Amino acid sequence: MKQGLLIMGLMAGFILLSGCQKDVRVTDLNTVGRMNNAKVMTLQRGMTPQQVINHIGPSGRPSIPNPYKSDLHPSGDRFSVNRFAIIRVLYFYNQRQREDNIISDNELMPVVFINGKLDGWGSSHWESTAKKYDIPIRHR
Repeated sequence: MKQGLLIMGLMAGFILLSGCQKDVRVTDLNTVGRMNNAKVMTLQRGMTPQQVINHIGPSGRPSIPNPYKSDLHPSGDRFSVNRFAIIRVLYFYNQRQREDNIISDNELMPVVFINGKLDGWGSSHWESTAKKYDIPIRHR
């Protein structure tokens, strides 16, 4: 009898805690987004990818690594130094769009590097860079 009550009590506690976890998760996502936005806005053109990663720092959430994802795009004519570029994009979580706990592309801030140097950040900067270098991207 005592064992049954103990198990029921543990299950009730687990259910209560798991219900609270959703609220904490949303709050943590909002906090991570605000912190990342503030740090991205203090970046300086010319920084290396590692300098940007160090500057922004970890998110404090194992489920939201900083950067969240990255892409690498070679572009241009590899035989012409003047026309060849390596475009690297680091994506940092920046804002909550949906309540489904799935981080989508429109919740990420692209930070764009050309040949290893920070060129700019934000969706409009990434879209104009992709257009300039003929890189196909999905529109957000």
